[in-house]
Amino acid sequence: MDGRVLAASPTENQVFVIADSLERETVMRRGRGPGDVEAIGRIFAVDDGYGLWDDALQRVSVFDSSGRVLFTESPVEWRGMGGLQVVKRLDDGRYLGVRTSRFGRVSIGNVVADSIDVLVGDIKTAPLRLVRLPAGQRLLVDGNPAPRMVTVPEVSPQLVLACRETFTVVTADSVRVFSYGGSPIKAYPRFWPAFPLQREQLISSELEQESMSPDSFRSAKRFLESQLAVHDSIVPEPITDSEGNFWLSVSGGKRRYANFTPEGQTLRVAQLPPGAMVLFADSRRFFAMSPEVDDAEPRFVVMNLPAVTSKSKSAGNEHCTTVRF
Repeated sequence: MDGRVLAASPTENQVFVIADSLERETVMRRGRGPGDVEAIGRIFAVDDGYGLWDDALQRVSVFDSSGRVLFTESPVEWRGMGGLQVVKRLDDGRYLGVRTSRFGRVSIGNVVADSIDVLVGDIKTAPLRLVRLPAGQRLLVDGNPAPRMVTVPEVSPQLVLACRETFTVVTADSVRVFSYGGSPIKAYPRFWPAFPLQREQLISSELEQESMSPDSFRSAKRFLESQLAVHDSIVPEPITDSEGNFWLSVSGGKRRYANFTPEGQTLRVAQLPPGAMVLFADSRRFFAMSPEVDDAEPRFVVMNLPAVTSKSKSAGNEHCTTVRF
């Protein structure tokens, strides 16, 4: 936006504007007053500026690209909804939110089934549910220093891409496009590649993240084995750019990414440096973390992308916000 990028530090509760020159200016700091933030939630595009959802204060702050706060408002009728994130302000002033709903009593050794609700509504009224998405199953086990949820995210990536006129739901096997009235517009089968599933390696990497008791380890291992028994492959999670197109890792070399429209048309291909991890993409740049030499702190890097080779682009999908699950 105007050659500048917005970045946030959730640990410090600060929001920055980064210019093309990579100069950084702090525009929001920790606090409860106008223009302050207590707990950084989702950041999304609003016309020529940005919106930020504050998890702690349950409010939206809208500010321009220079960081000047335009207004702050709180969706009063949305408060008290557990697991709520406001993720988008629509052109007509309504808000789009997502809410995680948990079913069943959560206790050690129990399998928890979640679902994701996509909500839309005016700031002064209770929201309406547009779509309910299954979010898979998880197992709560004893962990050190605290209990943790065991899941298998690699086999079922899922995201909601909220754009100006539509929102797109991406799951492991389909892409579905909806209007903000809740009506389905388009649906496509999965078009991205699947990678062979290395079950033992996946189980080991998940169980080695934290120490747990022997009983919890055995329970978690049985749970992962049963979940993975019905899967034959791992689906790579799409990265979305600000125009509503997807970036996916493809064969042909390490860190090689292809840019697709939601219909599956390839727009361009980009190669990342070794070890780089993409955080976000706009229409012309990758924003990534790149490791430093000698195990120093990683660097935030900006890489220019190759030009679009296809004449076709996704229409009307600018200013999109990505919500991953």
